[in-house]
Amino acid sequence: GNSHLQLRTYQAALEEQKAVNATGWSIIYILALLLGVFGIINLINTHTTNMISRGQEIGVFQAIGMTSKQLCASLVMEGFINTLTATVVTILAGTPVSYIACMLADNSRISVYNFPWQASLIYFGVLLAVQLFLIFYDVRAISKTPVIERMRNTA
Repeated sequence: GNSHLQLRTYQAALEEQKAVNATGWSIIYILALLLGVFGIINLINTHTTNMISRGQEIGVFQAIGMTSKQLCASLVMEGFINTLTATVVTILAGTPVSYIACMLADNSRISVYNFPWQASLIYFGVLLAVQLFLIFYDVRAISKTPVIERMRNTA
């Protein structure tokens, strides 16, 4: 026989390609997870900075009659709008980018792009949960600080 010839079955080639694809997708999922974690860290940092700089404003609102319940409702609505806006912008900007990346990675072979609904919904849920946690933590911290002290402190 010829030592340069090798017989490979379709099944063996398919399994080999699946293993290569699994490695590639694992790397992509890890990168997406890291981006998501950095996004959550950025959300926490932005929210915390915002609440520190708005301490005096919140103190004034409470001095003229805003209740803790009204403050909580206002902050929850603001957080929901922020989360919804971030999600919409991410979907509108990220979908074309991911579609183009999928087509480029496909190397001109026929491929079907599937929108990652499950990952998007999970990310939206995590953003909303983090936002709500931060808001309720802030309302609790604000309620422990006297209004006069908050009005006196400037960022």
